[in-house]
Amino acid sequence: EFPAEARVDWKWTKQKGKGYVNAGGWLEYGNQNEIYRDIFQVFNNRAKGRGIIELNELYYIKSWSSTDVSIGKKVYKMGTATIFSPADRVTPKDLFDPLNHKDLGNWMINPEFYFGNLTISYALIPFFLPSKAPRLQNRVSTDAIPDGTDPTIVYPDPELKNFQNVLQFKGTAGGWDLFFGILYGPSNYAVYRENVIVDLTTPSNSTLQYFEEFPNVFISTAGFYTNIDKLGFYGEFLGQTTPSGKDDDFITYVLGLTYTFSDFSRVIGFDEIKIILELGKEEIKKRQNADKYIHSSTDNRSHKNSVLGRINFQYSDTLNFPYTFDYDFNNNSKLNMIGIEWKPADKHKLGFNYELFSGSNQAILSLLQDTDTLVDEFSRFTLTYRYAL
Repeated sequence: EFPAEARVDWKWTKQKGKGYVNAGGWLEYGNQNEIYRDIFQVFNNRAKGRGIIELNELYYIKSWSSTDVSIGKKVYKMGTATIFSPADRVTPKDLFDPLNHKDLGNWMINPEFYFGNLTISYALIPFFLPSKAPRLQNRVSTDAIPDGTDPTIVYPDPELKNFQNVLQFKGTAGGWDLFFGILYGPSNYAVYRENVIVDLTTPSNSTLQYFEEFPNVFISTAGFYTNIDKLGFYGEFLGQTTPSGKDDDFITYVLGLTYTFSDFSRVIGFDEIKIILELGKEEIKKRQNADKYIHSSTDNRSHKNSVLGRINFQYSDTLNFPYTFDYDFNNNSKLNMIGIEWKPADKHKLGFNYELFSGSNQAILSLLQDTDTLVDEFSRFTLTYRYAL
């Protein structure tokens, strides 16, 4: 198979006084039948697969001298890391291509207040949307969920106690960009619960039911970015606590650096060479311990012991040669991607990649096939086309 996809992105803005209406989305399709399953996903982003027609943002924003208020569907970002951002837990993502994920919008009320170099942002998100990815049960060990079992997905009830609440502080001081944030509400990492249906007349005929749930968690995040000339440093930290014990308590962090070569790159025939390197780690503080809960979100959490990066060889404004790698040491998995990005005309972008993966089908990077199963080794070419209206 030669995976190929094409996408047309669009944006629209309408101003009225001090307010704006912003909208955006895309029309997308490819030959991967296991991914492109739903035609229209505006109010049904919980559906499996990618939406061929996607309205990703539609919100109204009103501005005053030191305040903005947004209402509607929008992308809300936390964190500063370039490739792997553990702090960005509130943003649903399309993870079918884990190294080139897409951020998805969610419905919210989002006031922001500005005090000099400090921004205080709050988001109230009443409707929970999970990330889109290969089904978690494909990665759950068979001793927890039997093969062929399709657990019932239980989304949080639309009650105030299940709204996602996000408070974030962002600012600059002494050449450092800093942020701190907290989140309380349903986790976008699923866990599993087992329920026994007892047959009172014939106990041996009792059956097991399995449920996929998204428990409420408390999350704290912090991070920084600074640079010295062409060298940049950044880091993010996240701590999760699950009061109910339905998921693990853990901390995860990423440390990264960027460096841009200009003079040296021109000597070897490139306009610029930019290197991004990141180290991702996780440490579990307390394991899942709630009654009847049999599997935590561990299989859905990426980069628990990983080194990843991207080197972009820019030949010109229209031609790039990116190399991306992701090494997962916990699963002894390696993904390498060598690509060509060409912009033949304004707003047009053509991408060609060669991907090589080896390791474990328990790794986040493992590939979803047409059979809805994951494989532990593959090599393939992919072709993408993008057009921005």
